[in-house]
Amino acid sequence: AGEATGIVSASERFSLQFDVVATEEIANIFLDFRLIDTEGTTLFTSSTSDTSGTLISLSKGKHRFTVAIPPDLLKIGDYTVLARSII
Repeated sequence: AGEATGIVSASERFSLQFDVVATEEIANIFLDFRLIDTEGTTLFTSSTSDTSGTLISLSKGKHRFTVAIPPDLLKIGDYTVLARSII
């Protein structure tokens, strides 16, 4: 489950951090993170293939991913963060 760490100003850039624990080495994995509004519209997506265009491998252990959300993307309201993996 996620953890709220404070109020976010929509006019400022902020980051979301995701910790992923691999119980064994995983080759060719795709991770993506989506910010979704209450109407189900995806407002922002970031994935592990954004920069490289390829799948990644994870060694056994804990990995932290940080997703930067640009300023002025959100209006006042509730949002869902969806994290998914495809192996």
